[in-house]
Amino acid sequence: MAYTLPLTEPRVKQHQVTSLHLISGLSFLTAGAIVYVYIFTMKPQGAAIFVAGLLLAALTMGKNKWLTTPRTSLIFRFIELAISSYILVEAVMHHEKFPSIIFGILDGALLAGIYMENFASNVLTLYVDDAGIMLPSPARQRLINWYEVEHAILKDNVLSVNCVNNHFYQWNIRPNSADSNDFDTYCAKMVADNEGKRPKNDW
Repeated sequence: MAYTLPLTEPRVKQHQVTSLHLISGLSFLTAGAIVYVYIFTMKPQGAAIFVAGLLLAALTMGKNKWLTTPRTSLIFRFIELAISSYILVEAVMHHEKFPSIIFGILDGALLAGIYMENFASNVLTLYVDDAGIMLPSPARQRLINWYEVEHAILKDNVLSVNCVNNHFYQWNIRPNSADSNDFDTYCAKMVADNEGKRPKNDW
């Protein structure tokens, strides 16, 4: 038997969207200032990049709610990607290693942000089966084995898991087809069946 439990918590949180916009803005501010001051043949480009970074940072801090709406954020992500890619190309052509690495990483982060914020599923999911309780991908420990579980109860769309090592987990679950009584019975059986696998404390 297996259960799929979608969580109410979104995969991509608003502060993560905000952080990437702010990082982009500050990166453009820094790059623009350096280009303007040290590369005399590219002063107009440096000034433009600096102004773009300044506007982006100001919008991120002053108009955050508007900026992080899905449609607006996607438009700005593509603008950020275009500016970052331009800086990356110029850095590579001028054999500037450090900015090439920085803006290569920023390009990757922006592409990942575009995908995760707009095209990937934004629903975190718990999977419960005979192997144990599989936690959502951001969790450090992906699998809780049944021999580690003391109790697992689903009540009022809240899943509570109490482990033998005194760790306690709790998640808000979206309404779904799982019957809480059947789920609790299944969990109690799996805990009982795996109790003998718990490491013995010989002290």
